Amino acid sequence: MLEEGMTTAQAIESATYLGAKCLKVDSLIGSLEEQKLADLIVVKGNPLEDISNLKNIQHVFKGGVRLYPDQIH
Repeated sequence: MLEEGMTTAQAIESATYLGAKCLKVDSLIGSLEEQKLADLIVVKGNPLEDISNLKNIQHVFKGGVRLYPDQIH
């Protein structure tokens, strides 16, 4: 459940960019930009329309390598 008054986009930003900014590592991680490190999940559906779409993981990329379901722990 989202904090009252917080949009889905704000919740995702809080979990990614703002978290990195608070830890003072936003120059390295937290957003998709050239020269930054990024682990990615690709989901089915738009999480901005329904945040539960973040559970519909289709692909995971960690350290530049695609992980398959049997490799994810």
